[in-house]
Amino acid sequence: MLPSKVIANLPCDEKTLRIEWRLRLAQAHDALNSLRSNLRAQSYIFKFKDQNLRGQGANTRAQNTLKAIKARIDTAANKYNEACSALENLAPPLNETSWSSTLHPLLARDIRGMSDLLWGETEGTRKISWIWSMCGTVYDSTDEAGALEDIRIEWCKARARANRWAEEVELLLEEMRRTIAFFEWEAARWNTQAAEFSCNDPLVLEGYHAYALRQASLRHALAASCRTSWSDMIASAAPLV
Repeated sequence: MLPSKVIANLPCDEKTLRIEWRLRLAQAHDALNSLRSNLRAQSYIFKFKDQNLRGQGANTRAQNTLKAIKARIDTAANKYNEACSALENLAPPLNETSWSSTLHPLLARDIRGMSDLLWGETEGTRKISWIWSMCGTVYDSTDEAGALEDIRIEWCKARARANRWAEEVELLLEEMRRTIAFFEWEAARWNTQAAEFSCNDPLVLEGYHAYALRQASLRHALAASCRTSWSDMIASAAPLV
């Protein structure tokens, strides 16, 4: 057994611990590299299968390939978890703390493709798994081109979503401004009609003036209500446009 297995019960030389530390650190990064590579292969095969394969024979072969890839994904995940468990045992005697900021616990929901969604997530709210955003992901020498291409695609999608949301915010703010301006214009129109209306019958004139001023007052109240209700939203959204 390696020192990480017996360190709780037996004393171990620091040099030996340091050797295993380097071994386990490299093992964890290699496992993540293998995990990402197989997840990309799995995503590509899923897309190719849906778009091109027809017939029982072709689909059966594709399913067998996917089963083999799934087995490699499980193996890489188990290898990573084993390496992290060893690192946790070795870290205290070696006073190592920075490793945990890069190598996080690998949960079942973290083992997914870059564009895969979790239950309840939407295209606009999803977050990619940390295995794709950790430092050094795009510098894996074994599959640098594939990782860079996937990250470029995700960046372009995220940028398109951000631009679309910014445009929606801008349109919403303009709709709010026009709504308030319309109520103010309506109030001014009713005030103008009340001032310009003339009639020989004083009762009709009084009734018309009262009705017009009432309508103007309602429009002013609606404008004030909208302005008050939307003030916080307008103030918080204005820097985004």
